[in-house]
Amino acid sequence: MSDLNPHQPQQQPMYPTAYQVVYQQVVRPPSNGMAVAALICGILGVLPALTIILIFLSPIPAILAIIFGFVGLNTSKRVNGLGRGMALWGICLGFTPLVLGMLVLILSAIGSAANR
Repeated sequence: MSDLNPHQPQQQPMYPTAYQVVYQQVVRPPSNGMAVAALICGILGVLPALTIILIFLSPIPAILAIIFGFVGLNTSKRVNGLGRGMALWGICLGFTPLVLGMLVLILSAIGSAANR
């Protein structure tokens, strides 16, 4: 008869078995790049505005900060409020050099009118 007994455990093979390779997909969290861009442009717009001599350099990044800030606010609604604070700060920092520039223009116009 045969030596195979159904009640007796069989021996494991002597050769190694193949390993199963498991790949895990990394899920990136959502981000709000427009809010980050608004904050950076807002900071770059405020820095030259702090020195009256370089105030003419600040309108370009300030306007970009305002545009990126409003786009970032729209994007934050889709990603559960992510980056909302950065977008708001970008908008605030974008308006600051524009208001300071208008004040400088108004005060210089008043000063030149008073000298006449």
